[in-house]
Amino acid sequence: MSNRRLIVVFMRGAADGLSLVVPYTEANYYRLRPAIAIGKPGSADGVFDLDGRFGLHPALAPLMPFWQQGSLAFVHAAGSPDPTRSHFDGQDNIESGTPGNKATPDGWMNRLEGRLPATEQERTAPTRAISVGALLPRAPHIRRR
Repeated sequence: MSNRRLIVVFMRGAADGLSLVVPYTEANYYRLRPAIAIGKPGSADGVFDLDGRFGLHPALAPLMPFWQQGSLAFVHAAGSPDPTRSHFDGQDNIESGTPGNKATPDGWMNRLEGRLPATEQERTAPTRAISVGALLPRAPHIRRR
């Protein structure tokens, strides 16, 4: 069985992307967020430098080794070409992977999981994909085969 895994974390509504992965070289970040901006690297409670432009919130320090190994990535400022102003439609677009198409019966991760190659052991394992949370989001919605 392969040790490679894809872990996707959807931060639903409570996470501010500009506070998690901070564009600390952007002057407007500090000008427009004087009360909530996270400090630059090296300052008290400052971010951990990721690439000389973005920094990781200090509370996420345990993730830094994964970033340094190259096994963690951030998709910052991602969006959808669908111009909806609805939070719910936007979330649905991201999870389905088909912006603007409400007829999509499943999520993009389910479709991906169905196409990934698997060993015989993986194909017969009771679990190849899981979702953790109070509700099953559309993204990993599993079709019965």
